[in-house]
Amino acid sequence: WLTLSHCWSGILPLATTLETLEETMEGIPVDHLPPTFRDAIEITRRLGFKYIWIDTFCIIQDCIQDWGRESTKMHEIYANSSLCIAASAAPNAEAGIFASADRERHISQHLISFRSSSPRNKSEGTVSLRITTSGFPYTGIDREHSHQRAWAFQERILAQRTIAFASPQIHWNCRSRGYSECNPSSSQNGFSNASGRRGREEHIMCWWYRTLRDYTGRSITMHDDLLPAIGGVAQKVAERSGYHYHAGLWDEDFHKGLLWQAYQNVKNAPNSSCPSWSWASTQLPWEHGLRNLDLHTYVPGQKSENFRAHNND
Repeated sequence: WLTLSHCWSGILPLATTLETLEETMEGIPVDHLPPTFRDAIEITRRLGFKYIWIDTFCIIQDCIQDWGRESTKMHEIYANSSLCIAASAAPNAEAGIFASADRERHISQHLISFRSSSPRNKSEGTVSLRITTSGFPYTGIDREHSHQRAWAFQERILAQRTIAFASPQIHWNCRSRGYSECNPSSSQNGFSNASGRRGREEHIMCWWYRTLRDYTGRSITMHDDLLPAIGGVAQKVAERSGYHYHAGLWDEDFHKGLLWQAYQNVKNAPNSSCPSWSWASTQLPWEHGLRNLDLHTYVPGQKSENFRAHNND
């Protein structure tokens, strides 16, 4: 199966609710779907797949029990899917994947083309020049709508493969490589790699804090979703490190975790269930994200033995 990573932006698309559950299970005509979902289904079919998982249909949106049960499985759903389709440039379900991804393509048209040949190598071809897609006037992949959304963060970190439809070009990534239309033959730091897939020689806590810096710069509608939205990533870190995770911090790295700091003032979230000493007690997004825990080198510290005893204070 495939999965879809998309933005709501405050607009609730056609979705499964308690009232529409029976009707939804009977089937939904494709022409009744919003453009982003229709495009995702077309991509799924063209790639030869029969199934796609879309959160708005596969989770009953107004049922707390179903949401609580299914949201804890989301990291497994994305991690075990064959491919994640990322509607990166679409602000909501009405924008469409293809239409939003065509928004800046006209800028990337070739400015000039000319024939070229090499008698020495016995080769010839066409050389075309265009504006670089790495800066102005293009929208960078890290500035796209989906990259401002907290829930979309772990969806693409955990996915085995991702194809992102950005404003100027398409990016495709797996867990070790990242490519784009601009550079289809050379591996780049696509958003999967930039989100933390590096060599095994790097300490996992160094990766976690760099990942957290990106995450804290994103928006989330419901503060209660702040930890669940990164919970799948935390679970993978726990599996690989053997560390114990509590309220956004790690028992074995508690002394460093308490040193979190934002670049600018942040506000505590009202009625937050997280302790005030955790970064997770604040409102997202933070401007520029986490500040002083973006570590390039890391020396593991001693486990904080007092943490468990005072965890409920």
